[in-house]
Amino acid sequence: MQKYDIPEENVYDYATYDQIADNDAIDIVYVVLPNSLHAEYSIRAAEAGKHVICEKPMATSVEDCRAMIDACERNNRKLSIGYRLHFEPHHQRVMELGQEEVYGPVEIIQAGFGFRLGQPPYPPHIEWRLDQELAGGGALMDVGVYAIQAARYVTGEEPVAATAQQYTTRPDVFSEVDETIFFQLEFPGGARMDGSTSYNGNFNRLYATAEQGWFEVERAVVRLRRDPGAHLRRPDEHPERESAGAADGRVRRVHPGRPGVARARRGRPPRHAGHRSHLRLHRRRRAAHRDRVARRLWTLENDTAEGIRSGLPGGDPAQRLHPQCPGCVIVTL
Repeated sequence: MQKYDIPEENVYDYATYDQIADNDAIDIVYVVLPNSLHAEYSIRAAEAGKHVICEKPMATSVEDCRAMIDACERNNRKLSIGYRLHFEPHHQRVMELGQEEVYGPVEIIQAGFGFRLGQPPYPPHIEWRLDQELAGGGALMDVGVYAIQAARYVTGEEPVAATAQQYTTRPDVFSEVDETIFFQLEFPGGARMDGSTSYNGNFNRLYATAEQGWFEVERAVVRLRRDPGAHLRRPDEHPERESAGAADGRVRRVHPGRPGVARARRGRPPRHAGHRSHLRLHRRRRAAHRDRVARRLWTLENDTAEGIRSGLPGGDPAQRLHPQCPGCVIVTL
């Protein structure tokens, strides 16, 4: 209150929450409570005449979601869900690539988001996530929604079939909510998605392969670095590093091993002595690397429970997700 110079008359607690209806200085309420409380406090905000931003997941049941929508419509208030990636430029580019079929129809999507909770005791902002009554679910409800949303906005379609497998390697911690889930979605246009989410493993990626190429976003949700972007590739071409800040839409291609040699035009890879041999070497390295990543991240159904519990070898999670092989040009979020 003092740090941000918030007037005392604009500060409310749970007992006085409904009194915001009498304060014209408050335009909007941002609901960041545990999941099972989203519906109640969003509806009460709308009934008080305030617009609402509600954290994801929207609620813990379809009925609660519908009640939130109805309350905002009834009171002529706006309702938004705090899912920022719809407005993030790299994900907007991914929507364009997938929905406009820039590389042809999307065929396979691989997406996953997980993090390791560590060992108890947990602080309050973590502890409620393990309570079924408050959270409504575990990893899927909390961070798996990012992977599901990614598949939906890459294809622009709603899934028509779903299967899933749930694993728990720490039943003492995850006795009420899901720890790790692998799931598969099918879309009406023919695309298929392999998804994963976990409270017991660090991974964060969106990858899609299409008829004429592929694109991916590494560290797709967190840790924005300098010069981030989407990583794109067409068959028989160099990886493209696409900067989100490029106003002219051009793509800068960087040849592996020769960072100073580049051209800013599509369709023309950089040329230098030994270009073809470097290109062949890069393709072999890249193919081998994709196989390693696929084996480590996306075929975990063949891994043991111990493998899931211990995670991938190496120190930093970013290194585990994408080892620094010399043939890779990577753009990281």
